[in-house]
Amino acid sequence: MRDEQAGDPGLLLYVEEKRQDLLPRSCIQRGQRLITDQKLRLRDQRPCDTDPLPLSPGEFLSVLNRYLPADIAVLSASAAPERFRADLNALSRTYEYRICCSRIYDVFRMKYEACLFPGPDISAMEEAAEYLRGRHDFRAFSDARKKAGTEKTITGISFHSADSRLSIRITADDFLSRMPRHVIGTLLDAGYHRLVPEDIPELLAGKSLPGKQTGELFTPKALLLTDIQYPQNI
Repeated sequence: MRDEQAGDPGLLLYVEEKRQDLLPRSCIQRGQRLITDQKLRLRDQRPCDTDPLPLSPGEFLSVLNRYLPADIAVLSASAAPERFRADLNALSRTYEYRICCSRIYDVFRMKYEACLFPGPDISAMEEAAEYLRGRHDFRAFSDARKKAGTEKTITGISFHSADSRLSIRITADDFLSRMPRHVIGTLLDAGYHRLVPEDIPELLAGKSLPGKQTGELFTPKALLLTDIQYPQNI
């Protein structure tokens, strides 16, 4: 999935327009639509008394893919408890930022990778990552005007380099708006020696440092939401 802060609702709106075709028209009770983390759940679409059998997950998957554009496919579907919330029930989320560090970029991947040559200093980024792991107030790493709920726990930051490509993966219990891009930008600032890792505690505290910000917002096309973990009983 592409960066959720990009806010492209195209697929979700398309499914919303087609939802009348997914269940019999006479049996749909229009209700609240919940859109969270680019996962769509159509709530309160319950069969009427004359049709006691709703679509099974497999049937819903088959019908949904029938109406989706040809370049989009839903791979799996499963039932969830009535009070399930994709945002509130998630245990963790993982983002990945993909970078091509080659002098000549791959034209077949350029839509989904950042092109940075020469590549950043990975050892400097690993040192900077130590200051970001754990529980911190990431208010300064977000454009959201929130006064509460800004403490998040980053449980993992890893770097994977091979064949002139670099992937940066970040796992946290939750992310603020645009927080993934700010964290990636800060790591890359460290990797290009625009800041030293020791500056990060002051950045977290929201202190202004000359010439240093909480990470330049690099191109969002290279940022993907790759995994969301839920409790096993859901």
